[in-house]
Amino acid sequence: MKIKRFQAQDMRQAMRQVREEQGVDAVILSTRRSEGCVEIITAVDYDEDLIRDAAGFPTPHPVFDAGSEVSRHMQQFPETLVDLLHGRSLETAAQASRSGQHLAAVQNTQPIQPTAANDEGLHDELRELRRLLETQVASLAWNEFGRRQPQHARIFIELTRMGIESDIARDMLKSLPEHINADQSRYLPLGLLARKLSMRDGDLLEQSGIRALVGPTGVGKTTTVAKLAARYIEQHGPEGVALIAADHFRVGADEQIYRYARMLGVPVYAAATAEELHTLIGRLADHRLVLLDTPGLGYRDERIGELLQILANVSVEVRTTLVLAANVQVEALQCTVSAYAQLAPDGCILTKLDEASTLGGAFSVLMRHHLVLDFVTDGQRVPEDLELAQAHKLVCRAVRQQTGRSLDAEMLAERFGALPATGT
Repeated sequence: MKIKRFQAQDMRQAMRQVREEQGVDAVILSTRRSEGCVEIITAVDYDEDLIRDAAGFPTPHPVFDAGSEVSRHMQQFPETLVDLLHGRSLETAAQASRSGQHLAAVQNTQPIQPTAANDEGLHDELRELRRLLETQVASLAWNEFGRRQPQHARIFIELTRMGIESDIARDMLKSLPEHINADQSRYLPLGLLARKLSMRDGDLLEQSGIRALVGPTGVGKTTTVAKLAARYIEQHGPEGVALIAADHFRVGADEQIYRYARMLGVPVYAAATAEELHTLIGRLADHRLVLLDTPGLGYRDERIGELLQILANVSVEVRTTLVLAANVQVEALQCTVSAYAQLAPDGCILTKLDEASTLGGAFSVLMRHHLVLDFVTDGQRVPEDLELAQAHKLVCRAVRQQTGRSLDAEMLAERFGALPATGT
């Protein structure tokens, strides 16, 4: 058994040194933080019985299927750290550490002494240990998956390049046959992705009545209102079409929609208060199509609830369409959809496809929330840069737009193991 000590500025750098010098078979014996650095002691050619006899560790409980490579490695961890990977509380693990079940009883290491002054440090150390062990276990699981199902691993890599979120990618892998060849691994996932994207059967604009476009500021609601109106006018003429400008919070919004209205030859009405909006909606209820441009409200804005009350208390039904920008980070998209769920949108428009480096993040949010996609936009031209959403075309575009960046094994393991990415 070969034991070695590694020191680095943080745990991530120390683990990188371990992997580069000793490989994935290295076993962590102890870890501690000293002034300005983190110290890890590892071993290769590990003699489990020798270490257990020397340290007095109890027999651990496996957290993976017996017989797997991950399980064999996990059996080498003391019970305190297995507790952490089981998701048990840090307090429970800390108590176990204080009672002697700590992994620091190895050469040249010292256990953390439980005092009021270092309780917080102990919890921080346990959190870091949990992260460390989760990373190692995720790496083992990813390597094992790649050996067992290489074509499925290749699919996961390609979906990751496309920007598909890890939970969606894993669900898609479960829907694929267990045994596939290289050609099938290239095309089957694309067809499955297209089927999982929900598209409206028909044209949203064939539904007469009042429709409000809602969403955060900057996603292109006003321009999209003009594009929808222009598309409708091309097919049915301008009679019975009207626009309502309620985005009085944004400077210049009224001027923009008035300019579009003059270009299209349709009337536009401004509503600065809830009462004015109620009056306008009642007056325009008999129009064939009324498009309402609402204020841009971020997902933390409490006025989303106020908008819900306004739309719910009008005398006629107002349908809502959520407008999302494809070039926004997936976390912001997720929060936006959750915040606007209270408005019960019956459809979605995805804008700014031309400004998005990948489309997988937007796809993931749409699939996760089962949102029906009506239109997509990819430019500022009215109405040319608006088209009906078609799943197969969007998937082909996502493949063309996927980045050619290389994905390191550590990042893939984190995503496969559903760990929060930390960046490199």
